[in-house]
Amino acid sequence: MEYENKNDSSKTNVHGDSVKWDTPKDAHSKDQVWFWSDQWQTEEQEAEQDILSGNVSSFTNVNDLFKDLDKRN
Repeated sequence: MEYENKNDSSKTNVHGDSVKWDTPKDAHSKDQVWFWSDQWQTEEQEAEQDILSGNVSSFTNVNDLFKDLDKRN
């Protein structure tokens, strides 16, 4: 489903549980261009899918994080 913002030229696409904002590259300040690049938006979608599928971990402290990383290597 696509929604068009009447106040600017951006579009919001909703696919199931995910949302993607399609916005012209010149509609953002120069310090935000990286976020709206095709590569970054693809990576954002991948991260969202990981979160939705439970493919994430959380830790109460940095030492537990490092222990988990060490187990993976």
